[in-house]
Amino acid sequence: MAAKHYKKKLKTYSIGFEDDRFDETIYAKEAAARFNTNHISKIVHSDMNKLWPLALYFCDQPHGDVSFVPTYEVANLASKDVKVVLTGDGGDEIFAGYDKYIDFFAKNNSLSNGYEKAYFEFSSLLTNNEKLEIYSNDLKTKFKDHDSFEFTRGFFDKYREFDPINKVLAFDTHFLLSGNNLVKPDRMGMACSLEARSPFLDYRVIEYGFSLPGEFKIHNNTSKYILKKAVENLIGKNLTHRKKQMFTVPIGEWFKGELADFMKGILLSDQFLSRGIFSPDKVQELISNHIAGKKNHTRILRALIAVELWYRIFIDQSKVKLPQDII
Repeated sequence: MAAKHYKKKLKTYSIGFEDDRFDETIYAKEAAARFNTNHISKIVHSDMNKLWPLALYFCDQPHGDVSFVPTYEVANLASKDVKVVLTGDGGDEIFAGYDKYIDFFAKNNSLSNGYEKAYFEFSSLLTNNEKLEIYSNDLKTKFKDHDSFEFTRGFFDKYREFDPINKVLAFDTHFLLSGNNLVKPDRMGMACSLEARSPFLDYRVIEYGFSLPGEFKIHNNTSKYILKKAVENLIGKNLTHRKKQMFTVPIGEWFKGELADFMKGILLSDQFLSRGIFSPDKVQELISNHIAGKKNHTRILRALIAVELWYRIFIDQSKVKLPQDII
C-alpha cells in the first residue's frame, strides 16, 4: 500500500542470517521485486554480540530478547537514508500470527476454566517453580509465596466477554507487544534517530480486529486466516502462505559453538556469581545441558546474560566504549 501511494520509489531494508532456519532474505527480496522498491539487505554474524551491551544501554532495561541487536542493525541501515519507517508490528498479536497460538489451542482444545493460567505459564520464560530453582537461597526465601500469575489475573477478568482466542491475543497485545515487541523498534530506532510507525496499530485497525471472532483468525490450523485472505491478491500466494518465521537470532546455536566462551565468560564470571541473585550450580547445569544439546535453554541463558550486562552498565557503571564489548 505504501508503494502504491508513495510518489517516489519506496526504500526497504532487511537483516538476514547465514543460518537458513532464521534467514528471511529471499522473501524480503521477493517482496522488494514485487513492489519495485530500492531494497538494501545486510547479513549479520555471531560477532554481532559485541553490540548487545549497546542495545541494552539504549534500552535502559535488561531485555532478554537478543533480536534487539539485529533491530538496531536494520535501524542503523535505514537511518542512513530515511528518518521514518513503516513496520508490521502488531499484526501477529491482533490477527494471531504466531505459531504458538495454534500450538497452545491444539493442546488446550477443551478450553475449560483455567486456560488463562495455562496460557500464562505457556508464554512465561519460567514457571514459579523454575524461578525458585534458579534463584539463590536468599531470593528463594523472599519469593517462595509469590505467584506471578496474580499480576495478570485482573487483566483476564476485564476481557471476560472475549472468546478464548481473542482473550489470549488481547493479553499479548497488552503485555508482549507493549513490554517487548514495541520497545524494540522504538528504542533501537531512536538510538539511530529513526522513528518507526506501525499501521496495524492504528486504533481503528485494533478495534476492528478485536471485533472479529477468534475463529476468523485461527481457522483449520491456519494462523492469521482472515488477514491472509484479505491480502493474498495484493502480495501473492507465496508471500502470504509461507511458513511463519520469528524475527530472532540463532544465538542458541552460537552458544553451542562460536559463542560458548562468550556465554561462559559472563555467566561463570566472579562478577555474575558474586551478585547472589542466581544459583551457581543451576546456572552451570543450564549451560552444560544446552551445550550438550540435552535441552534448549536459549531463552533463559540469553536472559541471564542480559541481566549481567545490564548490571555492568548501569550498576557497576562499566565504561562502554560503544560499540565495544564490555566484558
